[in-house]
Amino acid sequence: MSTPNPYLPSQRNFPEDPKFLHRELNNSYVDIAKSVNLREIGVYSQSTTAAGQTFAFLPSTQSQEAKRQVYSLGSINAGATLTTPHDLSGFTTFTRIYGVATTASDWEPLPYASVTANANVELNVTSTNIVINNGAAAPAITSAIVVIEFI
Repeated sequence: MSTPNPYLPSQRNFPEDPKFLHRELNNSYVDIAKSVNLREIGVYSQSTTAAGQTFAFLPSTQSQEAKRQVYSLGSINAGATLTTPHDLSGFTTFTRIYGVATTASDWEPLPYASVTANANVELNVTSTNIVINNGAAAPAITSAIVVIEFI
């Protein structure tokens, strides 16, 4: 299986003969459409949207399109756990799980690994919920954004 190329040539020569020009213009449009469709989609919405990612898993020859869902979550005290239903069904696997937490003094990636004992912030997803465990020595989280991408 060859890997698709999402890059377009920076220059193209078009023939002057209308019969050949028509074919070259069609080929140009097809190349543009294929390249644009291979790019990842930058839409992050609280409703399920296409992520613009295609996964091809062996031995299957069928590629699968990923979807994305964004969640805005509330506060989590130090040492507490926040469990939020994700309401997703029919998925095969998650391809990415990530986010950011806001504290009183900074923004931290989710999950967050700290050099301070018990200050880590764990992010995981079960078949039904998003689970964030805020370490006992971690600052309180005032809000969080979690992004789940799935097939």
